[in-house]
Amino acid sequence: MIAMSLVLALGTNSSIVRDAEPTQNPPSSQRAATNYELELFLAVLEGLYEDGVSNDAVDAITVIDAEHGYPANFVWACPVCMPAYRAFLTYRARPEFTWIKGSPDFGPGLTAEQMAGLTTGEFSARQDALMELVGGWVERRMARLRLTPEENAAWRREMEERRKKGMEQLETYKSQGLGGSYARMSDCPLCDGANHPWLPPTRRR
Repeated sequence: MIAMSLVLALGTNSSIVRDAEPTQNPPSSQRAATNYELELFLAVLEGLYEDGVSNDAVDAITVIDAEHGYPANFVWACPVCMPAYRAFLTYRARPEFTWIKGSPDFGPGLTAEQMAGLTTGEFSARQDALMELVGGWVERRMARLRLTPEENAAWRREMEERRKKGMEQLETYKSQGLGGSYARMSDCPLCDGANHPWLPPTRRR
């Protein structure tokens, strides 16, 4: 009613009406700078909810390595791992709505194959499963953002730079003699997941 009254009050001054209308798709030059930390966090959090990932799966992914005291599957201080790790912990602490019938989450849950990949088998296989999971969530988030070619290229450069920093951090831990999962990591699975949309077949696990 307020919007209609405004239009009527403006009468024939159509230029004012047009100026008052919101822009549906602002040019990329007018968009706010991308907050990549937030986008990575949201990509993982959305994926967890939409896939309906179980607490058992989240607990397996965020398990703490007893040997070095860090999350076993995340490189501590890595600029890709940390927003993703916060998303997993946020999802794990989600409230339980007892009045909802059926699953409290939106998705159907991971497949038996995905669960097996994340919880059983060799360490490298679990890392591969985590990379595929996060990679799919990042691609899904990017599709929703409807990036321009320029924005897509900026994402690629940013994720590759973050992967470089994450690998440098992993190598630092190895040089310090940290054992456990870090000693067995050849790559950072979260970094590879964030770079999955652009990875050539030779670098995909």
